[in-house]
Amino acid sequence: MDNRTKGLLGYWIEAIGQTMSAVTNTPSAVKDKELSSQLDLWGNVLQGTGTALIADSEEEFSFEKLGNQLQSIGNLVTIIGFLAPVSDE
Repeated sequence: MDNRTKGLLGYWIEAIGQTMSAVTNTPSAVKDKELSSQLDLWGNVLQGTGTALIADSEEEFSFEKLGNQLQSIGNLVTIIGFLAPVSDE
């Protein structure tokens, strides 16, 4: 896959994930808390995957590439927060 196609695919995947997360974080959109949590998790997975593809499509180092890498890491931390069993205490 060439870099242009990889970047375009990454932008679309990120946009879909961001839309999923935005809809699930709208209080009146999804009433079921479990479904909302699962959709938010998958939205963050898609966002992280999309930004990783975008960063990988850039050949040379730039601040845009660094920003995409950091955003992908941030989505990974959010995913770990969803999946890691943490007590409320």
